[in-house]
Amino acid sequence: MAMADDQQQFCLRWNDFQSNMVNSFKHLRDEKSFTDVTLACEGQTCKAHKMVLSACSPYFKSLLEENPSKHPIIILKDVPFAHLQAILEFMYAGEVNVAQDQLPAFLKTAERLKVKGLAEVPPVILGVTFSNGLPGAEPNSLLKWRWERFVLFLFFFIFFSVILGTSFSVVIWSTSM
Repeated sequence: MAMADDQQQFCLRWNDFQSNMVNSFKHLRDEKSFTDVTLACEGQTCKAHKMVLSACSPYFKSLLEENPSKHPIIILKDVPFAHLQAILEFMYAGEVNVAQDQLPAFLKTAERLKVKGLAEVPPVILGVTFSNGLPGAEPNSLLKWRWERFVLFLFFFIFFSVILGTSFSVVIWSTSM
């Protein structure tokens, strides 16, 4: 009789797993299915999932771990409701559109809530310096190189958009180091 360890193993892979999960999370949010946390600010509320908040923000993870409740209500002071909605869209979809004039304030809110993918944005963007800068010490050379590459890309993007007379939007992304 052959041992289980001696048998050939097969790897079963779901080819579009990531896109399916993103679509599933967006659908659950849109339908408000299985929501287990309520976020409130500016007198308005929205429902979300603790798992998504915790996965996307160490701030929310810590808050939810320290206050285990079946369905907590988190009141966010000094967070505009429009920013909260946009941050949730970013958490659930991995992207969000933000008006250029709202970008610095939005990123500052994301930094306060420690939203992964937004909180790591360099401290100077479009001529606006955030008071708290990057967390920790000076950025390492790889981060600095990526930032310089991003600024160069942004310059050419804006330059050609102006020359061609087209409107543009700024998309900021974070890549793993």
